[in-house]
This record gives sequence, C-alpha cells and structure tokens, in this order.
Amino acid sequence: TDIDPLDLNSRFRLGLSKSAVLIPGALELCRTLSEKVDLYVVTNGFIDTQAQRVKAAGLEGLFKGVFASQAIGFEKPEARYFDAVFEAIGRDKIPQTILLGDSLSSDMKGGKDYGLTTCWFNPKGKEDTVGCDHQISKLEDFLPLLGEEITYRMAEQEDIESLCDMAMYFMREKYPQMTAEQEAEIRAQRVDFLHRNLNTNIYGYMGFVGNEAV
Repeated sequence: TDIDPLDLNSRFRLGLSKSAVLIPGALELCRTLSEKVDLYVVTNGFIDTQAQRVKAAGLEGLFKGVFASQAIGFEKPEARYFDAVFEAIGRDKIPQTILLGDSLSSDMKGGKDYGLTTCWFNPKGKEDTVGCDHQISKLEDFLPLLGEEITYRMAEQEDIESLCDMAMYFMREKYPQMTAEQEAEIRAQRVDFLHRNLNTNIYGYMGFVGNEAV
C-alpha cells in the first residue's frame, strides 16, 4: 500500500498536538513563576502543534507567548532564531533572561552562544559539553536557584527591598518550615549585605522557560 508522506506527517502532528505528558513539578513551577515573571515557550516545531500541546497540558494562560521555529523561519540553536524572539519581546530583555531547557544541542548551546544565562534540566546526570551556567535534576530546584542565585544583578538601590521580597518568596516555596523569626533574620542580613557591598546596580532576573522542560 502506498503511503502518502504528507498525510502521514499531518496525522503525526495531530497526534503530537494532543499529547502532553508533564514532567513532575512542571505545572507547579510554571504557575508559581507566572505570578512573578514573564514566561515564554521557545520551541523547534510547528506553532499550531505546540500551542495545542500547551493547552492540552493545562498550561494555557501561563505563558506570554509561544515562539515556534516554523513561524520564525529558523531553529534553535541558530542566532537568527533568538534574534526573532528578542525583536518581539525587546532586546533589553536579553540580560534579564534565563533559558531553562533539556536539550544541550539546541537550548543550551543556542542560549550560551547568544549570551543568555542557561539552566540545563539534566535529570539523568549527563555530561555538560556546553558549559551551562546552571544545572538542575529536578524542576523544583529551579525556584531557589532563581531566587537565591539570579535575583541580584542590576537594579537601582531603592529596589533592594523589593528584590529581597522576591528572594524571600522563593525561599518560602523551597523551605515552608522556615519560621517568621528565621525569615526576618535572613531578610535583614541580605538587605544589610546588599547595601554594604553592592553600591551600584543589582539585577532582578526574569524567567524564561523552554518547552522541553515543560
């Protein structure tokens, strides 16, 4: 029997669009981050397929946009792909972005080459051949990383208080057993440290979640 490759491809894409198996912790992570930062999907694929997968996974409404290679005309890890993304969301967002993904060859290499901060979701403990900025084996580890490692980069001095508020929010998510007294002490120490050691700028990082990690 002759097989129509176009029909086969169409059926495959239809089936793919209806499949959405979430990694443990993905929904909770996206819900938490969407309340604090702007989230986008960056994917090599067809826009209609990926948009349907986001919807099927129960993630609709949590992302500000879906950037699919089919619509852009280029794929990760090409720089032209990321050019299109940041032309859309603003090139000033480049230093404010962290790219979370599970593919070394497309996500991490592409992000690293483009100058983005990268976080590799590496549950199997594979070798990092790219030199990622961060690695996590569980999605739940991304929140403290974002709150404790990335939150302080470049913000005006008057934003130190709000940045510490965000950092403590992420710490409470990670350490729910933390008492009010402990939280107050940690927060006071951080505020004091920032005022004494960072006299110019600190940067509040935004979140950028790739679809491979969803």
